[in-house]
Amino acid sequence: MVSPELFRHRLQSSEPRQAIQSLLRRIKAERVGIAVADISICGAIPPYSVLTGGKLIAMLLASPEIAIAYSRKYSDAESIIASSIAGRAIVRSSHLVFLGTTSLYGTEPNQYTRVSVPCEILGGAVGENIRYSPLGRTEGYGTFHFSDETVDALSAAIAEHRGGKRVNSIFGEGVNPRLRKVRDGLDLLGLDSDQLLMHGNQRLVYGVPLARNFKEYLLGRNLEPDYLFALDSVEEYTKKISQWWAERWLAKRIEREDILNDVARHSLTYPIRHGARVQVPAEEENLDLPFSEFARSPLGDS
Repeated sequence: MVSPELFRHRLQSSEPRQAIQSLLRRIKAERVGIAVADISICGAIPPYSVLTGGKLIAMLLASPEIAIAYSRKYSDAESIIASSIAGRAIVRSSHLVFLGTTSLYGTEPNQYTRVSVPCEILGGAVGENIRYSPLGRTEGYGTFHFSDETVDALSAAIAEHRGGKRVNSIFGEGVNPRLRKVRDGLDLLGLDSDQLLMHGNQRLVYGVPLARNFKEYLLGRNLEPDYLFALDSVEEYTKKISQWWAERWLAKRIEREDILNDVARHSLTYPIRHGARVQVPAEEENLDLPFSEFARSPLGDS
């Protein structure tokens, strides 16, 4: 057994450090890239947003039904990069054991605040919970403050500089092609890309373990995940999650008159008043569309 002090001392040398980095990359390729999923979009449209519908979606994403669906979808999927390198089909284990996401803003309370599901209603152990746990904050670094037009212009400049070779934003080109486009384009123009990409809008980072041994599984020390929930009757567990959400969150919201008034403002009957409706610009509403004359009369008479 190597002591922590000796381990840190050995890491000062390049050879042991490179060996550790190589091992970590292998672990990431074997497990982390498959067993960890990022929740990129999660929320509820009006009027369900004021009813904490976003919390329900967050709970359902951590459900046994999702874990089973994920495993079935990718159980026979070949790893594109690994298969290309090996020259043969490589199929990774498709167990989902951890979810990660970020809040829309860097403050609490937010959609993920206090979101948890008791494992006992999912066939798990009493006293355990599936929980969205805060892990820290992002650095506020990215590209969301750059418009699509700016990114396209930078991409065109890069392509011209490279003799027509473009970053196509397809799988296999590396992490976040949009970020690389912007960074390379700004560097090409002689601008400080690190400074311009630092927008300062920090977000809270949340993690959701789905297995008790998720760390050991991701490190390859355990061959199978020890899930916090049972994997039978998954559709029934989905219903129980919905019932739990209704009791924990919805019941309290619908007791408030201001919430009910907010919900009542949304209508699908004419004239439509719905917060999720896409508003068409006035100039587009007056466009003379093909066959529009037939829409004015059921018989097509002018």
